[in-house]
Amino acid sequence: MLNSWLTLLPPAIVVLSAIITQKIHSALFFGIVSAAIIATKGALLPSTQLAFDSLLKTATDSDNLYLYAFLITIGTLVSLFAITGAATSFAHAVTRKIRSARHAQYSSLLVSCLLFIDDYLSILTTGYVMSPLTDRFQISRQKLAFLVHSMAGPIVILAPVSSWVATIINYLDQVGVTTGDEQGIRIAADPFFIYLKTIPFIFYSFFIILSVWFIITADISYGPMQECDEKAAQIPVAPLPKETPMHTSNLLFPLAVLVIGIIIGLPFAGGFWMLGGSHGLIESLKYNEHPFLVMLIAALLAVVVGFARSYQRGLITIKQLPKITCDGFNLMVGAITMVYLASTFSGILANHVGTGQYLASLFIGSVPLWLLPTMFFLVSLICTIATGSAWGNFALMIPIAVPMITTLSGLPLPIDPRMLPLLLPTLGAIFSGSVCGDHISPLSETTIMAAASTGTRPLLHSYTQFPYAMPAIIGCIIAYMLSGILTMLSPTVSLIASLSIGSLCCIMLLMWWNRK
Repeated sequence: MLNSWLTLLPPAIVVLSAIITQKIHSALFFGIVSAAIIATKGALLPSTQLAFDSLLKTATDSDNLYLYAFLITIGTLVSLFAITGAATSFAHAVTRKIRSARHAQYSSLLVSCLLFIDDYLSILTTGYVMSPLTDRFQISRQKLAFLVHSMAGPIVILAPVSSWVATIINYLDQVGVTTGDEQGIRIAADPFFIYLKTIPFIFYSFFIILSVWFIITADISYGPMQECDEKAAQIPVAPLPKETPMHTSNLLFPLAVLVIGIIIGLPFAGGFWMLGGSHGLIESLKYNEHPFLVMLIAALLAVVVGFARSYQRGLITIKQLPKITCDGFNLMVGAITMVYLASTFSGILANHVGTGQYLASLFIGSVPLWLLPTMFFLVSLICTIATGSAWGNFALMIPIAVPMITTLSGLPLPIDPRMLPLLLPTLGAIFSGSVCGDHISPLSETTIMAAASTGTRPLLHSYTQFPYAMPAIIGCIIAYMLSGILTMLSPTVSLIASLSIGSLCCIMLLMWWNRK
């Protein structure tokens, strides 16, 4: 591995390429090529061989294949919900008895929460279904777009059964967070276990969800959103469209199978004693070596149940199954390509280039360690706003952060995660910055989808929601500073203090700006 400023070039090339071309896939490919060239010190044949071998290894790894199959299966499930109208029927069932504007907004949050499996499904379904209802209560489309968008990515990343989480686990595994016996292990723990431990430190998700609830409860309206709300109050009320048949179980049953299958499958595969193994619950999650296989099996069972119930009720025919599967593949092919390229890039960056180790050598003795979570939050936020891709930022930051933290610890590899107090706050900061950047970036796909599903313009949506997201961003900065300072003393105290003070900061800023 190198120990010079050249190790910073591949991440910079990815960010700049994404900004210039507006295409994250080509940017990641440029990153792979540049990382291979730098790792081999400019030797043409070795760099070509390294890039080819890394791409091949990523494509043939069994866990990666399980991940790709899981994403396709989730896409198939989403496609099934769309064709059968299951998601729309469910949303109508939730909103049938709404009698006030406040309850209409609460129902939007409820629909988003229950569609936690995928952010695209959540945004498109909630936006399209809730638009006529919020129009009836003279709620602006810009307010609805904010509600829909704020409850998509921030909730999906907290749910251990979503497509986002599968991707995060894959990136952690690529940089040496694993229980296997292969070379390159940095942290001796199952990546899914590390993700679960990181959830409480994904501060932005908690702060923006709290902010949305408080905005509705206290009837907060300020900034450019206030002008949109005042205009909406003058628009004549439109009648609600005809409801679709109420087959809500067509959505609830497959989702229940997916969630229960993963909840039971993960500890079973890890040897939980109540399911015939010899480990405790936490140990079974920690030492489960095939989380993607468990998630794939649960997703396949959910699809089978969904197909069976829809066929039984005459909502689909056998001839439609290939089309539904093909639509699911088309829905996820872009995500799969991104995960494939990003995983390859992460592997080269962490194991051959050494960007994280180089940054660690710069920071030792010059930057206070307690600033690491705050720094990674801000850098992740800026990079994601610039590229419009939370998943792409995961691929950039995780292979920098994990080697950097393990190097700064000075401990021999592999390291027990309990010996790395800054690991969880720093990973939480990366996830928070990525989710926040994806939320407020005018370039992100979710911004465009939220605007399209609610009938507003993407740039107007970004402009009106940004002041509402600022309290959560400021709360995160304060919370990550506190977590960095207090984690060295007590992780539990750090977490409680950071969440409490950050939440209080969000509420106070919302109240102050609303009064102004």
